[in-house]
Amino acid sequence: MPILVKCNPSEFADEELSLTLQMERGVELVEGDEVFVWVSEQPRERPTTSGQKGLVARGELVGYQHFGSRATVRVRVCQRFSDERFGMTALVDASADSQAAYRLQSRIGPRRHRLIWSLSSDERDVLDHVLRASDQPITDGILDAELTRIVELMRSRIAVAGSDRSGRNPPRSSPEDADIFEMLVQRWHEQNGVCPLCQKEIPLRTENKLLQMSPDRMDSSDIHYDWPNTRLTHLACNLGKSDATLDEWWAYLGMIRQTS
Repeated sequence: MPILVKCNPSEFADEELSLTLQMERGVELVEGDEVFVWVSEQPRERPTTSGQKGLVARGELVGYQHFGSRATVRVRVCQRFSDERFGMTALVDASADSQAAYRLQSRIGPRRHRLIWSLSSDERDVLDHVLRASDQPITDGILDAELTRIVELMRSRIAVAGSDRSGRNPPRSSPEDADIFEMLVQRWHEQNGVCPLCQKEIPLRTENKLLQMSPDRMDSSDIHYDWPNTRLTHLACNLGKSDATLDEWWAYLGMIRQTS
């Protein structure tokens, strides 16, 4: 379930946040939840800290601990809002055309203090649209660079498979580069940037090699990198699945998630 956390300006400083907040009744926390971070525009802390306020970031819930109606949550920030501001005034303006935005501002507007709210799917989509619209020019450039890297990687794999006579690498084939690039753009948007092997977002910028984007052939016995047989995954998921069946992969992933 996606959640929204409201914090003070001084608390939004690092890439991983640790916040102890009151929870709205009915909130259920689960590690891996999507988290939207809202910095209070009328904080009670003094002196008032300058900086961005309103909707400032999106992240992932990486840990939590309950204390009755309160919880300490650890949030890893994965996307910062690149626009100048989307605060309560902007949310009120959005309410004129969106029932979801109206419900959201009605819930969070009157609550000045720090809090954790659950978000319905359409409320989540309101905030997601704001972040995506703000980041679109930046994201498009990063995506182009990353998909260009993937095209080159696929070409390299095809070349290695074509020259290897040991029998370990089957020959592979693909369309022309421009067609590959267009296919990958379509696949990325069709997947909504989510790895189909773990259902988690694929970051376009990461220093963790295992989280990097990787081209995966759905059927490893099929030599073609074409639309029916190509998807985008995390490198770790691609390496982990290898030539196993999807049933085998989901059984393995279920076991890992149960023991983690």
